[in-house]
Amino acid sequence: MGNYRHLMVYFCCCSMIFGILDVIVQPNILTYKSAFFMVVDMKRRNFAPWFGKFAVYALCGSFGIAIYGIAIHFVYRFFALERQGRIRYFKGAFLIFWFSIPLVGGAAWFLVTAYVFPKTKMETEYIRSIVNETFNMDIGDCAYNAGVFFPLDENGKQTIIPVILLFIPFGLLFTLPIFEIDCQFLAAIITLIFAIYPAVDPLPILYFVDYYRIPVIDFFKTTKCRAKRVGMDSIGSTVIE
Repeated sequence: MGNYRHLMVYFCCCSMIFGILDVIVQPNILTYKSAFFMVVDMKRRNFAPWFGKFAVYALCGSFGIAIYGIAIHFVYRFFALERQGRIRYFKGAFLIFWFSIPLVGGAAWFLVTAYVFPKTKMETEYIRSIVNETFNMDIGDCAYNAGVFFPLDENGKQTIIPVILLFIPFGLLFTLPIFEIDCQFLAAIITLIFAIYPAVDPLPILYFVDYYRIPVIDFFKTTKCRAKRVGMDSIGSTVIE
């Protein structure tokens, strides 16, 4: 089996760690409208708040390690099927390099879970009712990580500009070829959409946030008043002449 046995042992150890964490954390995973989240009842499991958060982050990180481990397995199998001697890149110091990739990837998953999908007021209110209805849990007693594709702003409106102008077009561009679907229709507009997005994206903020909306409105009012004054001055000078 060569160095493949080392990969198998490494992957089995990573999977065992993930399994142990899964038994300890016992997460509940659910989707609701445009949100996906994993929630853990800290009260029933007697977790301290800090430990509940850390356990969720660690579970996501160990899952990332397992996923990268599977990917490395496929790389090794691909080299083996090629029969071009590339399996030598899994020997000696190279093997340490391959082992480090899942660890780095798992650390990245841990940090992304902690800093990109943290527990915030917006996500809490978004999933509060469904968590109570589905799991009979108070969201205040839970540790969770959640992502919301169409978040609600303070006025209850959804901010979908990035989804329409960025995520959907580029998502289709990279996904459709997997199913051998021609996406030539996107080629002509994808760069235009990407160029327009930076100009369109700030508009909701300029409208909904008072700190920006009021100065913008005042600027246009001032400009309009100046235009009227210039017109009045022009008419007055004409009459005097």
